[in-house]
Amino acid sequence: PVLSEGGWKKQFEQTFGVVITGFIRENIGEWIKAGFMPNDAFKTQLTGYCNENGYKFPPMGKKINEALKEYSRNTGIIINVDAIKYVNGITHRGRVFTAPEVPF
Repeated sequence: PVLSEGGWKKQFEQTFGVVITGFIRENIGEWIKAGFMPNDAFKTQLTGYCNENGYKFPPMGKKINEALKEYSRNTGIIINVDAIKYVNGITHRGRVFTAPEVPF
């Protein structure tokens, strides 16, 4: 069965927890604007979020990637959690966030 918007959000938080849910909600707009988030910048952002909110242990990357994939399925935001970008011959690994196209 297809869940309502409120239903999938509740299920998402129950599945992935308040830390991951809050982290994504707080940062998704910035990630879309940036387009590409290198892993080191993403991890720094996660650590900062956890410190600011009193969470001692940041969630594991695998769990965050699972959450991002599920978030993508429910919102239409295109998220590639295994992106590679080359800048001046240097390989950068990270995540790509693309807003869904809105028909005019």
